[in-house]
Amino acid sequence: MKTPVIPALLLALALLPAGCQKDESQPVAAAPAVDTSKSESVFASAEASVKAGYDKVATAVRNTDWSAATTAIQDLSANAKLSDEQKASLKTLSEDIKAKAAAATAQAKEKATQLAEDAKKAGAKAVDEAGKLAEKAKEATTKAAHDAGKAVSDLLPKK
Repeated sequence: MKTPVIPALLLALALLPAGCQKDESQPVAAAPAVDTSKSESVFASAEASVKAGYDKVATAVRNTDWSAATTAIQDLSANAKLSDEQKASLKTLSEDIKAKAAAATAQAKEKATQLAEDAKKAGAKAVDEAGKLAEKAKEATTKAAHDAGKAVSDLLPKK
């Protein structure tokens, strides 16, 4: 007699989300911040076009959009109206952003690795539970077949 493995697997998959609860004890780390206070003071009295370019940089930094911040810094660095102090400030800011972006990438990689490990464990647990359910289904089917056979033999006339 064939074991109903598919229903057992479906049941195991239905129970899988119960093992995938978010671990509240490990809060997600906040995105690292870049201090723009020094560069803000350097650009506070800048010409309007330079100030507008810096505002794009500052907005991207506040939004922790490192790619946009880097692009805005590159665009602003090309402005011939920058003072040496402003150029130096942008260079320092760019280095800080690169460091923070690297730190954010490392955090994301660490978190992704942990999530992959958790998923692997949950998958192994689901497979184990599916095997147990399949075995129970097999036992139930065998018992049902035995009981049905006994019932049929009880109905047949005795010789």
